[in-house]
Amino acid sequence: MLPVIVVLFFLYDYTLCTSPAQSLAIFLLSAALMSFPADFSLAIDALVHHDDTLYSSCIIATGSQFLLSVICLLIAGWFVYKYIGRLMDIISNPMTWAAIIPIPVIFTLINIEIRPHYYATLYTNRIFEVYIFILIIFLILLTIFYASFYVIAMDMFRNSQERERMRLLEMQQLQYLKQQKYINESSRMRHDFRQSIAVIRNLVQTANYDALSDYIKDYTDNIPHNDTTAYCSNVCVNALLNYYSDIMSNNNIALNWRIELPGNLSISDTELCGMLGNLLENVSDACSNVADSPRYHNMSVSIMHGDELYIVSTNNFDGNTEFYDGIYHSTKADTLSSSGQCGIGLASIIATAQKYGGTARFRNTANEFFIDIMFKI
Repeated sequence: MLPVIVVLFFLYDYTLCTSPAQSLAIFLLSAALMSFPADFSLAIDALVHHDDTLYSSCIIATGSQFLLSVICLLIAGWFVYKYIGRLMDIISNPMTWAAIIPIPVIFTLINIEIRPHYYATLYTNRIFEVYIFILIIFLILLTIFYASFYVIAMDMFRNSQERERMRLLEMQQLQYLKQQKYINESSRMRHDFRQSIAVIRNLVQTANYDALSDYIKDYTDNIPHNDTTAYCSNVCVNALLNYYSDIMSNNNIALNWRIELPGNLSISDTELCGMLGNLLENVSDACSNVADSPRYHNMSVSIMHGDELYIVSTNNFDGNTEFYDGIYHSTKADTLSSSGQCGIGLASIIATAQKYGGTARFRNTANEFFIDIMFKI
C-alpha cells in the first residue's frame, strides 16, 4: 500500500506549482480526513454484521465509506478552496509546512490503530460508544488545529499588511516634508525677489558687470530645487516611486520609468503600492549586487483596453537566482519570505494579481530579470 501512496503523491505534486513540503502537507491532510469516513463506515458495518472482521468484504461498509467520503470531500473541498488556497499563497516557506506534516500523520496512524479487527469487540461493555466518541473528538481536534493554524497565519499576514501601510504613510510623509520645504524656500525667494531686482538694477546702472555676474550666479545657485517628481496623478503611488527613486539613484541605478496611472483605481492604494513596492524592492536589491556593469531598471505602468493594468519591468542583476519547484525564492537569508511569510515578495505580487483576475510572470536570462504583470482594474 505504501508504494502506491508514494506514487500517488508524486503524481499529485507534479500537477501543482508548489513546494514539495506544501504538496505533502496537503496530501497527508487529505489522507487524514479520508481515514475518518473509513472508520465510521466500520462502525456502520458493525451494526449490521456483529460477528464480521475488519477484513470482511461488505457492500454496506464499502457504500457507506464511499458516501461519507464524498460528503467529507465536498465539505473539506469548500474549505480548501476558500481558505487553504490563500494560505498556501501567504506562507511559501517549506519549513513552515514541513513543521505541520507530523500532525495529519499522527491522526491517520491513530485512526488506523483504533480500528476494531473484530466487530464483536465493539459490543464489549460500551466500547462502541467510546469508539464513536473518540472519532468525533479526533475530528474536532484536527479541525481546531488547522483552524488555529489558519487564524495565526492570517494574523501574521494582516500584521505584514499593516506594516506595509505604515511604510507607505512614512513614504508619503517624507514626500510631504520635501514638498513643504520646497514651498517654504520658494516663498522666501519670492518675498526677497523685489530686493534682488533692486540690487540687479543698481549694478546695471553702475556698469559693475563683474559684481552683477557674481550676484546672478549666487542667486541661481540658491534657487530651491524640487526633489519630488510627479510620476503620476496617484498620490500614494507617486510617493512610493519617489521613495524608491531616491534609493536607486543613491545606488547609481539608471531609471527609465514610464508611468501612466489615473488618480482613482478600483484596486486599493495599499494593494497597488504593496505590489509596486515589492517589485521595486526586489529590483533595487538585485541591481545593487551588480558590480561590473552599469545598473539599470526599465519599467512601464499603463492601462490598456480600458480596464487592464500592465506592469512591465526589466532590470539587470548578478545572475544569482534560486529557482526550483517552478518558483523563484529569495536569495537573502533575512527576508520575510525566508522566514515564512510571502505576503511580501514575488508571491505577494502573484496573489494580488490573481485576486484581480490577472497574472504575474517572472523569468530571467543570464544577467536580466523580467517581470510582467496584468490584472483587471
